[in-house]
Amino acid sequence: TKTLLALEQRPTAIMASNDDSAIGVLSALREQGVAIPEEMAVTGFDDVPSARYASPPLSSVHVPVRELGSAAIRLLTERLKNDRLDSTLRTLPVALNLRQTS
Repeated sequence: TKTLLALEQRPTAIMASNDDSAIGVLSALREQGVAIPEEMAVTGFDDVPSARYASPPLSSVHVPVRELGSAAIRLLTERLKNDRLDSTLRTLPVALNLRQTS
């Protein structure tokens, strides 16, 4: 985070790979006196329960973990029954939960 803030043309947003990292980014930005989201927006990914209790509450992408696990088990079961199955692409909907960091 400090490296990004030192750039001549620093970004206006950071999207962390998970909420725990994003919460760490929030802390580092606060230490540097950066206004969130006015100067820097922050979002996370996985929408853990602590995201809504972060200060300020963290915007995060919600992934339907239960549905993801069920789909993986179905695909694995199909693969075990038929080893000639072609690769398939499955998508599951995600949702961006906008809170006070973006």
